[in-house]
This record gives sequence, C-alpha cells and structure tokens, in this order.
Amino acid sequence: MEYLEIREILSLREDIEGFFSTLLSAKVLVAKPKAAQWRFLRCCFDRLFMPGGATEFDMISKPRSAQLKFELENKLKWFYLSPGKSLKYALSMIHKSRLSIYGFDQNENYPDLAGYCLLIRKINEDASCPQPDDIPELKSYLERVVIEGADAEFRAYSSLPEIREEAKLDLKKARDSNSNIIFGVGHSSIAEHAVFNIDIIDVS
Repeated sequence: MEYLEIREILSLREDIEGFFSTLLSAKVLVAKPKAAQWRFLRCCFDRLFMPGGATEFDMISKPRSAQLKFELENKLKWFYLSPGKSLKYALSMIHKSRLSIYGFDQNENYPDLAGYCLLIRKINEDASCPQPDDIPELKSYLERVVIEGADAEFRAYSSLPEIREEAKLDLKKARDSNSNIIFGVGHSSIAEHAVFNIDIIDVS
C-alpha cells in the first residue's frame, strides 16, 4: 500500500472526495465538524486540488499547526483501528521535510499547508485481513506514525518560549486561547496539561 502521487489523487478525485465527505460525516469520529482540527484537515484536503487557494490557516503559527496535526493523527488512528471499519482510503498528515521517508521525491512539488502534507493511501479490498507478508510494512508504518507524533509534539514544545513572550504582550488573547483549549478542545489537545505548568525563570 503505497501513498498516492498527486497525479493519481487528481485522477481519482471524485472517488476520493466522496470518501472524504463520508469520513467527515462519521459522528463517531467528527463530533464537532466546526472544530479547528477538522477545518484544518478540510483545508489540507482542498490544498491537494487547489495548491494556490487561500485558507484561514495560511498564517497559522508553527506550534498551533503542530498541535492540530497531532490531534488529527490521534483521532484518525483511533478511528482506523476501531473494529468494523471498511475503508477505501487512509489519510496521513506528515511534515513536508519528511516526504522522502514516505517514498516521495524531494523535488516533487507536493502541496502543503502550514508545512504539513496530507497523504492518501488506497486500501486494497482484500487488505481487511492482514497477511504475514504485510507485517514488515505495517511495522515500518507504525514506526513512522510514532516518530511523526513525537516530532509534532517536540515542535510544539520547542516553541514554548516564543509563546510565552506572545502571551505577555497580549494577556487577553492568551486567556481566551487557554479557555478554548480547556473548555473547547479538551482532552484531545496536547496543550491541555499546560494549565498545570509553573515557570520559574531567571533564577540562578
């Protein structure tokens, strides 16, 4: 199961768009369709077919995009692994700097949004029952998923000093953002536990 190239995605556009629409209508997966992470996924999907199109996330910060990516990966992974699912395609979101790891040419102009590319795999109809020959590929895929999740979380945390400075300059915005994370996104956010952090700075 290799990832589809852009030309293949374009040739299968109608079928893929139908799958994507069905995926987003699954209440068990998408409880709040207007939540930021699902709007981000929709924009990443649209970017595949309209690389030059403007989106609400064009100016999003690196920590925020990493957070949304992490939340999406978590939800999609849980959905894919749930029993009883018969899916025609699988979506993965990876940083553009890691495209070569997934079999793409470094020089290929794969569309991205805020540094993230939405990759699509076509799942074979006979793939519902794992075969022994698929185990090495599955292991490699799971390793990449774990690495990508760790990288996304690291990128988010590495930007914390910058976030703190921004928060000092605009306390109202910081408080509104914090309220949204706690009462809006909730447990699915990697930033939720930040409310428990206490910083001690400039102490020798």
